[in-house]
Amino acid sequence: MADKDFYEILGVAKNAGEDEIKKSYRKLAMQYHPDRNKDNKVAEKKFKEVSAAYEILKDPQKRAAYDQYGHDAFRKEALEALMVSVILAAVFLIYLKSFLVAALENLLQEEGVLLAETI
Repeated sequence: MADKDFYEILGVAKNAGEDEIKKSYRKLAMQYHPDRNKDNKVAEKKFKEVSAAYEILKDPQKRAAYDQYGHDAFRKEALEALMVSVILAAVFLIYLKSFLVAALENLLQEEGVLLAETI
């Protein structure tokens, strides 16, 4: 399913100013707010869409990225953040393994046992 256009979600033109975007967001957020629409899954979904659209369009840098690349601007950002997390986790595991091997070697030396080179 294709992503919905953030400007369409808020009902504003692509050249809308900050005040117009904010006004539209507030109106729609009040209309679809979960406190006003208890147990209404459609309103809950609309509220989340409106909030996500406003989160991007209210920030000039995010809005510029969205205008240039669309939703892909944020998929790439999320993917890059995930890749950094994976790399950091791998580095952590390498150091953890080295620490555990050294600790095990020390423990075995204290007990008079030699650790084979199989680790």
